[in-house]
Amino acid sequence: QIYNTTNIGIKSPIFNNNEKRYEYERGFSPTYLEEKYQSTYSQIDNVCCVFRSGMSALDAICKTLIKNFSLKKMKALDATYYFETSSLLYNVYDRFLNIHRSEAFKKVYDQLKSNDYTIVFLELVNLNYPNEQLDLGLLLDSLNHSSLPLILIIDSTADIFFDVSYILRKLKRDTIIFDFKSGIKLYQLGLELSNLGIVHITSNKINTSLLSKSLIGFRSLTGTSILPYEEKILCNSIFNFKTQAMYVERLNILCQDFFYQIKSNKFLDVHFGEGSVFLIIKIKNSNEIKDYKQFLDDLKVYLDDKQLSLMIGTSFGFRTPRIEIINRFNNDLCLRLSVGVYKGVLYYSMQEFIRTWRS
Repeated sequence: QIYNTTNIGIKSPIFNNNEKRYEYERGFSPTYLEEKYQSTYSQIDNVCCVFRSGMSALDAICKTLIKNFSLKKMKALDATYYFETSSLLYNVYDRFLNIHRSEAFKKVYDQLKSNDYTIVFLELVNLNYPNEQLDLGLLLDSLNHSSLPLILIIDSTADIFFDVSYILRKLKRDTIIFDFKSGIKLYQLGLELSNLGIVHITSNKINTSLLSKSLIGFRSLTGTSILPYEEKILCNSIFNFKTQAMYVERLNILCQDFFYQIKSNKFLDVHFGEGSVFLIIKIKNSNEIKDYKQFLDDLKVYLDDKQLSLMIGTSFGFRTPRIEIINRFNNDLCLRLSVGVYKGVLYYSMQEFIRTWRS
């Protein structure tokens, strides 16, 4: 006789009083992949959970906060600028979280000093402004102005060199950190093999096992895990920190070279930040969508004449050259350009077009 026992994470049959555990087919436990990523923070006690995407990881984090904390008594500061993050927080979770919005990194530090925020959402690098990055020294000084317990939710997607243990050591408050990232962008050498979200939970005060069980439970219920064959691929030894760092450094060098070749165009504002793997291009004296579409049309005609083509859209892994129109805060339009990882004909042709556009 089989008796089903169900909790939020596991559905298991019982045979002769021995529980046989398994998860739903939409929530397989990618044990080896989680062990691989957990070992990257071996210097601190942490729990790693992986998800179908960065946003499904953030979704599970928000649900975990709702399940385990009395949020009505807590104030939250949102210093994230990626459009999907904002959409998730303000279309779904703003009814549960008392969220205050920070419009720019430079304002975050004063806001943290003048308010007792106990939940803070952060991005280490603003993906819409590559020259804007959080100053960790100023951030820690601001956070330490309060002695209240703190929950930090950090999107570290754009900075593979980020060390969460440094933040934990320097904070003088009881702290829980959810460090999450999209694993498709910089962690697969640009191959875009599988969408992936990675979460590390760590704390200087509590045992995080209960929080990790909540994350895994929501993963099982909503089907946000990855499949076994994807786990096998992503556990390949080629995807190690050394090769990932070399890949990011290569992207950064090519972006830097590209930037110096095109920045002389007096009709464009070109932005490049330290460590950036993409460029932001803004047409001077214009915020009209028709002008940006015309730029892309002109680029397409120019490349067609050379029998070349450029993909329009987001370059998740940045290996493939792509360009897209993005709408930043307050309807501020610009172009985000991924130049790719090779100096080939397309690289130099894009460079020539942008340098001479409207000249």
